[in-house]
Amino acid sequence: MGFFKNLFFRSKHTQQPDGNDTALPVSAASAAPSEQAETQSGEACPLPEELEKEPETEIPVSGPEPDKPISAPRIHPAAWQVADCIETEYASPELCVRGFAEALEMNPTYLCRIFRASYQMSINDYINRTRIHHSLEYLEETDMPVEDIARAVGFENTKYFFVLFKNIMGTTPRHYRISFRTGMQ
Repeated sequence: MGFFKNLFFRSKHTQQPDGNDTALPVSAASAAPSEQAETQSGEACPLPEELEKEPETEIPVSGPEPDKPISAPRIHPAAWQVADCIETEYASPELCVRGFAEALEMNPTYLCRIFRASYQMSINDYINRTRIHHSLEYLEETDMPVEDIARAVGFENTKYFFVLFKNIMGTTPRHYRISFRTGMQ
């Protein structure tokens, strides 16, 4: 539990490159909801001032009604915090839904629901895809054995890594490495 609290504390108090002390990057801030988030107990969580304003982002629809705009999908602040934590701590095998929910003082089911609504995938899928993405860098840039790469990106079970890699990438890690290296020549 302390692991997750420390991660969220660190991300809240990390200054952004532009000097703002907001926990959201510019791209996520423009897509964040205008309402305040609620904790499990129903209390309102204060949002940064720039999140309280309704974003003006609209995407034109191509079809029979070209004049009718639609709004871009919104990313819930709690979902953004979870995604940010996954992006920075993907190599930790401790990442789990329950840990995120406890650290954010939210119900795990509710957190899963808002994450899926924000990112169109589950938290576990996001963790796995992030780890697979980072494994590609190891496969392309190092000669580490695939089993060591699996552990380096947070998979404790290397067989599970092989299965996920094949499902996501459509090839095995070894074949990916070979095709990447032969494609560079």
